[in-house]
Amino acid sequence: MSDPVDGVDIQAVSPVERYERGTALKKAGLYKAAIEQFELATGDRSLAVKAHA
Repeated sequence: MSDPVDGVDIQAVSPVERYERGTALKKAGLYKAAIEQFELATGDRSLAVKAHA
């Protein structure tokens, strides 16, 4: 499965990087893409709460 944002295999990107991408996309006003990245970041329990905030 590929990431819709950059075409990279979803498993190849860490949850921390997903969270950081989500934050950047949110700041840029790309909310739908940000939500997708935050949802993928929830694979890491330490980021799950931050990603849903």
